[in-house]
Amino acid sequence: MFFVPYIILEVPSNMLIHKCRPSWYLGGMMFCWGLVNMGMGFVNTYEGLVVLRFVLGIFEAGVLPGMIYLTAMYYKRHEYQKRMSTLFCTTLVGGAFGGLLAYAIANLGGRNGMAAWRWIFIIEGAVTAVVAVASLFLIVDWPEQCRFLTPAERELVRRRIASDAGDACRMDTLNSYSYKLIVKDYKLWLG
Repeated sequence: MFFVPYIILEVPSNMLIHKCRPSWYLGGMMFCWGLVNMGMGFVNTYEGLVVLRFVLGIFEAGVLPGMIYLTAMYYKRHEYQKRMSTLFCTTLVGGAFGGLLAYAIANLGGRNGMAAWRWIFIIEGAVTAVVAVASLFLIVDWPEQCRFLTPAERELVRRRIASDAGDACRMDTLNSYSYKLIVKDYKLWLG
């Protein structure tokens, strides 16, 4: 149930992120994802768990594609590959630490009458929610809205990206032509 909304909503989420501040959009999605994860620790029915997994897929769907889309606004194509490799390596390292954290949390089994698996969802969800609040201040917005760049630096980013991509590769404009390219791109559907 998790992957149904996750797969369906990845592309629409990137169409939506363009209309708001990425720091609030991504941070808000992560915060909701943390709350839903915590909720899975308190669920008492199979049906409730299925519904929460579906909702989790809704909130997680936009985070990774949104991060990829946002960071693409700052780097030239040849610079971007190294950043994406780093991002995917950090997700692997995060998964490893998640497993270690789950092992450590497993010792809480039986506390307050709750099984260890419930504690894993509750604690990992709470950590995600706290990190999401911090991310509101750490995630950069679009180059023209970025608070830590000076106006001259924002203009430099704009010029660098424009010189690298030109109008044929623009990713920051959604119009009927863009939507047609998205829908017809077999690589998106295969992905």
